[in-house]
Amino acid sequence: MAVNGRCVVGIERVREKPSFNELGIDLCRYRADEALFLKQQTELVKYFKNAPGPVVDLGCGRGTMLQLLTSNGIANYGVDSFPPALEACRERESKVVDSDIFSHLTELEDSSVGGIFCSHVIEHLHPPEALQLIRESYRVLRSGGALVLVTPNPKNLLMLTEVFWLDLTHVRFYPARLLDGILQQVGFTAVNCFEDKHTAYGRALHRRVGAFVRHLWLWGFTNRGDVVAVGRK
Repeated sequence: MAVNGRCVVGIERVREKPSFNELGIDLCRYRADEALFLKQQTELVKYFKNAPGPVVDLGCGRGTMLQLLTSNGIANYGVDSFPPALEACRERESKVVDSDIFSHLTELEDSSVGGIFCSHVIEHLHPPEALQLIRESYRVLRSGGALVLVTPNPKNLLMLTEVFWLDLTHVRFYPARLLDGILQQVGFTAVNCFEDKHTAYGRALHRRVGAFVRHLWLWGFTNRGDVVAVGRK
C-alpha cells in the first residue's frame, strides 16, 4: 500500500504502542527450557571467536549467551529493558545495559562493536523495525564482525499453529529464506541460514523418538528447530 509516495509494509502502528512490560508478560518464562537454549547457544558462540571488539546481546533475557561469552574469554555486554531479565543478569554478575535495543543501537558509533547476538527478538518486530535492526547492526559492526539472529521456525507446524501465538507480543515469523535475502541486501557476506538441531526435538529420549515419528508422518512439518541466520560484515 502506498501512502504519500511511500511504500508501507505491514500494518499501521497505533499511536501509542504498548511496551512488553505494559502487556504484563514475563518473556523469560516463554524460554522455559534453559538447558535446551544453553546447548543451542553453546554452539553459536563459535561465530564470535576472535571477534574484533565486544559482542552485544540485544534482548539478552536471562543472560545465557553473556555467560557463555564470558567463559570463552570474549568481551561482552547485554541490552534489555525488561526488569526480570535485568535482575537475572545482574544476579549472574553479567554486564547489562537497561535500554531499548533501538535506542542503544542509535547511540553506538559506526564500526564500534565486534559482534551482535539477537535471540528471539525479531519476531516481536514489525517489518520496518526488523529492517532497522538489521541495518543498524550492520552499521555498528566492525569489519569481520558477525550478526547472529535466532527466531522461531514457521516450518514447524506446532509452532506455526499454536506455540508462536501464546506470546501476545509476537508479530510475525521471519523465515530463513527471508532473512537470507535481507542480510545479503543490507551488505552482509558469508550469510548462512539453518535450523538449530537442539530445539528440534528436545532432550528426553521418548520425546525425541515420538517427535521423529511425527516428523515422518507429517512430511517434515513438525519438530523443526529454530531458524538461525548468520551474516558477517
